[in-house]
Amino acid sequence: MDLINSWILNELTLCQKNYFYHLKRKEINFATAQLIKFAREKLSNEYLELSKIAPWDTDTKNTTLFVYQQLLIMLHPATPFITEHIYQELTHQKILQAEIEIIDIKEQKQELWQIDCLLLLVSSIRNFHQKSNIDKFYLELTPEWKNKLNNAFDFNRYLEPLTKSKIFILEKERVCSELSQKEKKTEFSSFLDLPPFGVLWYHEKINQKELEKQLKFYEAECQRSQGILNNKNFQKKAPLQLIEEEKKKLIYYQKQKKKIQAKLKSSLNNTKI
Repeated sequence: MDLINSWILNELTLCQKNYFYHLKRKEINFATAQLIKFAREKLSNEYLELSKIAPWDTDTKNTTLFVYQQLLIMLHPATPFITEHIYQELTHQKILQAEIEIIDIKEQKQELWQIDCLLLLVSSIRNFHQKSNIDKFYLELTPEWKNKLNNAFDFNRYLEPLTKSKIFILEKERVCSELSQKEKKTEFSSFLDLPPFGVLWYHEKINQKELEKQLKFYEAECQRSQGILNNKNFQKKAPLQLIEEEKKKLIYYQKQKKKIQAKLKSSLNNTKI
């Protein structure tokens, strides 16, 4: 069975456990909320999006239909008429004759984390693209997850069409050694944290003129903020909260100034290579 199909069946099993937990306590609202959350987040937003990229084969069709039918059966106590109608349209059977089936994924259970990691990558890279158009990323897994990695699963099969990006699962040192001279002129010190799986490194292209412009801005802001804080009249008359806010601003400006100076230094060093 395809790993994505195994993943959604496992998520359905987890949803069913929560559903029965609330149902035994006659908490219909909470039980229904679990199903709605599963249908919206796991089934629609995640599984169906990934299944568009995967081959639409018999296995995927049957899995999708099975999950949909199970949702209808579990939603029946809360919305009996509409679920009965839809279920009969799909199966030509009465919903009261159906049973809730729990599927236990044993063979691929140790590999399902890769789908969770993939979904986190898609979300993180999409958010990152709102700020930058970088399209190459390097995933450095923690030892725990790296040992569990199944090389047969291709992250890029889904990442490229969904995020227009490509990812390499390599150690940072190995990546650096394999970069071309052109690529070495980009910085490799920026990353996104992806708990619990590891760190997503990326090459940040350095625009020296833009950095110099930003440096001048933060230098001016540091001087302005320092001047305000050194002003005796400001210290005497300004509310304590305003003084503290200005101190925080100065700390922020100083940190940004140091970051940009480090990037400019790195850029100059790489240019000399």
